Amino acid sequence: MQRRIMVSRFSERHLVHTTLKVCGELIGETPTPLSGEHDIAEEGFISGLEIVNSLSRHHIGLFCERGAAHRTTQKIFALDAGAVSEDDIRDCLGEVINLIGGYLQQYFHQETMLTAPTVSTIHHDTPVPSHGPILCQAWFTVDGGSFNVWISDQHTTVAQATAEGTP
Repeated sequence: MQRRIMVSRFSERHLVHTTLKVCGELIGETPTPLSGEHDIAEEGFISGLEIVNSLSRHHIGLFCERGAAHRTTQKIFALDAGAVSEDDIRDCLGEVINLIGGYLQQYFHQETMLTAPTVSTIHHDTPVPSHGPILCQAWFTVDGGSFNVWISDQHTTVAQATAEGTP
């Protein structure tokens, strides 16, 4: 029997385990977890989706430095380095966050659904979007670059979101 935990008790350990599993399956490499907090690079890509159940919405986010995003896309899609486009990177990171979100669903008590992932480019002058208080996060290095995965509390109930027109 699989043990399910309350999302409010979600720990960095669960996030690290899930991220390592997804990266191992997709790129055949195990990223190295980093301890502590780190600064976000000047340029990169931010990807996210929401896990929604009848009680709440939680945002799952991924920030990946540009170089790491490029190399990861190259590996996952088996492309030559010069053939990787911005659209390829967006598609790749959308898939990565979708898989992470799919695996994280197992830790929720109630049935959940995932929203479609979004991916944006972040530049040094772009404000990083806020999605509520961070419940847990983890930093990693892979292939010479770093990335960050987090879960935040949307503070939005499904009834509020439905009233706002978001499923």
